[in-house]
Amino acid sequence: GGGGGEGGLRAFILSLPLQFGVRFEWMEGVARAMADKAAEMILRLLLHLLPPSSSVVDPPLLMMTALIVMQETSSPPSDDDLFALVDWSMQRLQQVTVAAVEKEDTVEDAILLSSSSSISALSLLTVIGVATARMKTRRARGRTLVDALYHLLEWSACPVVVVAEAASRGIAEIAKFSSLSVSDLLVRNGTNVSNRVALSSRRYFSNRRCPLVLSSLLNRLESDDLFTHLSLIVEDLIGALDRHNIDWCLLILRVIYAYAKTINRWYPEQMPPLDPRKEFVVEEIVEEGEEEGEGDGEQEEKLVEETPKPIPQKSVKMAEWILKRTKHLHSSLHLPVCILSLSIAGECIHHVRHWDDVLLPMVHQNWASLVPRFDDSNYECRIAALRLLGRMAEVSGDFIHRKIRDELWPGIESWLRAEASAEGGFELSRKLKYTVALLERLPVIFDRCALSVHLNASLAEICTQMSINKTQSNTVIEAARRALVVLRTNEN
Repeated sequence: GGGGGEGGLRAFILSLPLQFGVRFEWMEGVARAMADKAAEMILRLLLHLLPPSSSVVDPPLLMMTALIVMQETSSPPSDDDLFALVDWSMQRLQQVTVAAVEKEDTVEDAILLSSSSSISALSLLTVIGVATARMKTRRARGRTLVDALYHLLEWSACPVVVVAEAASRGIAEIAKFSSLSVSDLLVRNGTNVSNRVALSSRRYFSNRRCPLVLSSLLNRLESDDLFTHLSLIVEDLIGALDRHNIDWCLLILRVIYAYAKTINRWYPEQMPPLDPRKEFVVEEIVEEGEEEGEGDGEQEEKLVEETPKPIPQKSVKMAEWILKRTKHLHSSLHLPVCILSLSIAGECIHHVRHWDDVLLPMVHQNWASLVPRFDDSNYECRIAALRLLGRMAEVSGDFIHRKIRDELWPGIESWLRAEASAEGGFELSRKLKYTVALLERLPVIFDRCALSVHLNASLAEICTQMSINKTQSNTVIEAARRALVVLRTNEN
């Protein structure tokens, strides 16, 4: 770490109470003297005291000693000792659990925050990053680099923030000592890392978290050098989704969501060619003569100029395929799956927005499973559905004019009218968030879908009633007033 990080760590240790009149300066001096005079012996002793198979929780003091040995000594440990330390740390890391396995039937916080497991994971990840970075030769680093990156990427998706940050810092440390950016480091080794994900995904029960490696990798890549390779792996994972492997569904959807966001970042404007290549097709036209038998076999060749439809780019095809394979999950009874699938649809529809032959069929096919979500008992699901509706209105315009007017608005209108005369709820409730989201987004959606003439009056009446209802929440009243301003602006 940098100077600020070291100062913060030292200040934290100084703040800890020590017994028997022991002072931190004495301990620091002894530790540095030992690290300077017997660095390799200390590392070997550390590995001997705690074999990888041991069930003893890793004492953070031993981890700190290892870091001091690697960073503070005038003669750093040999590459062989560093390799042994990294291998030991990765084996120990496999025994650490900082959060329960994610479930799809309930949404709960299963994070073991501030536990000994979290501290062990943080320490081990830091050791893996620093030790791999400190290896002197490329050959020595290459022996463990792919494994180290695999573990660091996996743990960078950890729900415990400090553990995820330690993993991210470990990747940055390796990139820094390799004189590369994080993206360039991952591009160089991404093929090997992603291949390991592909192999691990076929042994799901012993590698439940392997999709998280791929999603973490996608989130850190700035260039599209690995696009073709990663697309093949995403196709395999979508195949597993099609086989209804529900135990793995949520993790696969996280990968697909990361992939959809990544292709939008890499290819923000995937448009058809402005001047498609023109081809000439030879048509044979047989004309019958006026007399019987006249002109038999006579053929006239005519060149007909024809403009073929352009072929969409690979990323557009992938987005279309994802939309087809995930649309049924909008109706999932598992809340995380439902919300993720709706978010994925929003990203993919945005990506294909310039290809009408792809966009409009996909909007139509996703509509049937979207409409029931506005009657869902969970308001988080309704908010996710509203975001997708806003994205559809943005890219398809009046294509969904009738769909909103005839299928969607009647249910939303009756719900809003009931809320307009009701008493306000808690400021942080999901129901209130959904009400505010409707008031903010509906005027914009109506304008984009040419619905202002038909529906603005009804919505304005509801907003007026909400804005004068003194029992309503102030948040809803202010949202209703802002909606009225937007509605009047759209009319002009």
